[in-house]
Amino acid sequence: MRKVKIISMLLSMAILLSACGGVTSSKVEKEPTNKNAVFKEERGIFPLEEGDLTQLLVYEDTLYVEQYIYNYENLQARTEIVVDEVVSEDVTTNDIMEEYIPEDTMVSLRKITGFDANGNVKSQFESAMGNNCGAGGFGVDKEGNIYSIIYQYATYEGDDNKDKIYLKAYAADGTEKWSIYLNENLPEGEYFHTSSIYCSENNQIVLDSSRGIEIYDNQGNTVKLIEKQNGNDCRLFKIRDNKFAVISSDGSSASIQTLDLQSGILGEKVALPFNYYRYQVNSGKAQDIYLSDEYGVYGYNIGDVEVTKVMDYIASDLSSSYLYQTAFMDENTFFAYYYEDGPVLAKYTKVPPEQVVDKTELTVGCYYLDNRVKQKLVAFNKENQEYRLNIRDYSSYDTMDDYTQGLTRLNTDIVSGNVPDILLINNQMPFESYAAKGVFADLNSFLEKDTEVKKEVFLPNVLRALSSDDGLYRIAPSFSITTFAAKKKDVGQ
Repeated sequence: MRKVKIISMLLSMAILLSACGGVTSSKVEKEPTNKNAVFKEERGIFPLEEGDLTQLLVYEDTLYVEQYIYNYENLQARTEIVVDEVVSEDVTTNDIMEEYIPEDTMVSLRKITGFDANGNVKSQFESAMGNNCGAGGFGVDKEGNIYSIIYQYATYEGDDNKDKIYLKAYAADGTEKWSIYLNENLPEGEYFHTSSIYCSENNQIVLDSSRGIEIYDNQGNTVKLIEKQNGNDCRLFKIRDNKFAVISSDGSSASIQTLDLQSGILGEKVALPFNYYRYQVNSGKAQDIYLSDEYGVYGYNIGDVEVTKVMDYIASDLSSSYLYQTAFMDENTFFAYYYEDGPVLAKYTKVPPEQVVDKTELTVGCYYLDNRVKQKLVAFNKENQEYRLNIRDYSSYDTMDDYTQGLTRLNTDIVSGNVPDILLINNQMPFESYAAKGVFADLNSFLEKDTEVKKEVFLPNVLRALSSDDGLYRIAPSFSITTFAAKKKDVGQ
């Protein structure tokens, strides 16, 4: 076997690579930067109130952002609606009452704002929600009308104590146009729920519910009901060219079918060539669907043999652990939100490949990546002008049928000499076996040459515990001691 020297570590990337007197790249297969997957992030361009972000939707050239604002004083100044009656059969969301919202009532303001790509406000919609009310997504048509699912939860007072679910239509200014009581005639004991709502190109409302795919015209009249196949977890998505598709999963595999709204006919099932449960799945724009995980955003078109990476977080110097609800305006521009001491809404614009700076690239292998290490890695890439660290996460090779395939692939790579430059060890990896094969570099030589980090900064007993007979092959960023206390009469001295 060809011996390839790599560094195994649990140490912060910044400490090891920025302070250890240079790094020698091993002659192995690299994980090169995908220059076609680099995006620039712009934060703070959308003037949002403080509150929860719940949905992003792009229609033509407008980004619609749904928020829930939880602020009693703010709400009381803006509306006098009695929120317990906001969504009822007799009181609409625009009825103005003469009573203030009680201070002990849990209330929120649902706000949907339309922005252009540069953060300028184009439209605003507001509606007060009570502690027994909720919303289940929205869609927008060509005229800017908003269609939404509204829940009125049972208070268990009186005879009628069931949850009520409505499909409501609003003008762009928030005026309610019509309302449908979706579960009014539901048979006793049957459960009804909705999962998504869209608008079609001809202004029809397409609702994904437990009954199937329900289609209504823009006046609220039923057009048709397309029943789903039994026994499958089915979800409706809007794909490129304003078409629709259904993804079905039985827990071990998943497939996708196109859906013709006019005929109600589902197309041939196509098996998805990826682990469906690994990703957050969003509707498409330039591609049929978009997927996101902890490393990037991917595109998939029906019939493709694999997904295509659209955005690489590491290559784009994004330290976020996850992007939620990606909404594409075109193939070069999309919007998403993530959490960093609260929700952050950002715009992402593709960087031309020729503008991506070339650096010496090193591959960091892992089996799942701790987000704290990821943040150190991104910080290193931002600061260092000579080296760039790329990730090869072997857990991405796991499938729905075999959740150990990633570790098998890592073991195969080590035996064949195709190993990363740096390996992050976890307790699922047979470290001693790897070390016995002689594939790790002795970290003593790095510490001896380093001008900033010396052995003396580490506790000697910890280094001894991490050392093998012939060298130091791993360093841990921290350690803990488990202590047991007992009476002497029970355990002796």
